[in-house]
Amino acid sequence: MSEGSPSDRLAPDLIDRVEALTVPELRALGALVEDRLAGSNDDLETMIRESAAGEIVDIDLENDASALVHKHPPAPDGSGVNEDTVSLYRVRRQPRFEGGEELRWAYLGDAADAHGPHCPDCGHPLPDDLTTCPHCGREVSDS
Repeated sequence: MSEGSPSDRLAPDLIDRVEALTVPELRALGALVEDRLAGSNDDLETMIRESAAGEIVDIDLENDASALVHKHPPAPDGSGVNEDTVSLYRVRRQPRFEGGEELRWAYLGDAADAHGPHCPDCGHPLPDDLTTCPHCGREVSDS
């Protein structure tokens, strides 16, 4: 095995015990490990904020491994962020084969039409007759 592989980081007696397990026992062990990892890693919101390009507007945590993220994407010319657009992403925490975790960003579309009214805080579309955002509760002016 190459240096730094998972087997190199485990005690030899633990490796021997794992290798002696049956397939059903290995599956149960895998589920136990996944549950333990989900509770012991950096929280998802912190991971999202540290890795996001652009400006985070809102993070709706669905569970420990998935969130909906509204963000202003980077400006096409690289001059900052595009505040006219709020894009919606589903972000999932996934284990990497070589160990650790990574975030998978799936673009779901723009959360608000740049020409229509939307909440300046969370980016959710607003019907013309609302004065309060139904998502985040911000008072919205008529302008």
